[in-house]
Amino acid sequence: MNTFKLIKTIAPLTCCVMLGSCGSTNNSDENNDNNTSSQTLKDTSAPKVKINLKDYALMGFKGYDTIGDPSNYGIDTEKMVQDNSEAFGGSTPAIISDVSECFDISIDKHLLSNGDVIHMLVGDRYKELSDKYNVDINADGLEFTVSGLTELQEIDPFDSAEVTFTDPLDGTQSRICSFNIMGCYKWVDCNIDKGVANIGDTVKITFTSALEGRTVEQAFAEDGFKPTQTEKEYIVE
Repeated sequence: MNTFKLIKTIAPLTCCVMLGSCGSTNNSDENNDNNTSSQTLKDTSAPKVKINLKDYALMGFKGYDTIGDPSNYGIDTEKMVQDNSEAFGGSTPAIISDVSECFDISIDKHLLSNGDVIHMLVGDRYKELSDKYNVDINADGLEFTVSGLTELQEIDPFDSAEVTFTDPLDGTQSRICSFNIMGCYKWVDCNIDKGVANIGDTVKITFTSALEGRTVEQAFAEDGFKPTQTEKEYIVE
């Protein structure tokens, strides 16, 4: 949005102007008077009103513990303008919209856990407001402690694992190793390190994340679970 600052100016009157205007009507002067009367005078003499953004910062949190996200965060510009309407020259929707456009907000951390400390980051555009309005805005100290994320349910995913060792009937000590996971974990993969092993050997079953860039614990958390272990060894029988 383009914002125009209109400054009312009054030209000094001289004897020549007064004499030239006596007894006559000057349409140009009347038009100029009408134009200047509609202009807004910016009071530059008053001290700037100091505004701390922390008083108007909004922050919420959603999701499961360890993979939470910030929600409904930003600056309540409507309340800020209304509380300081004299400094902003009013609190009309147009002024609130103009102020709102000067705030670019981001968060410095995601995949949140309860107790984490995060920061709201404000882009430099808000500094333009001190030129447009009679305000001095402080954007420091926008720090928040994460709380209210849903706690995870602790489970042992191997409680639902069925591991079988099948005799291939070839007269040897080898066994075909297979497993079945009864639990439903949408974002978790599972594999066994040996398809065939001899009796007495050890095989390992491991859970891994099916989500790129996420740990297996975070993948379990997507379903609301916290695994007590993600790999387990079995002895072939």
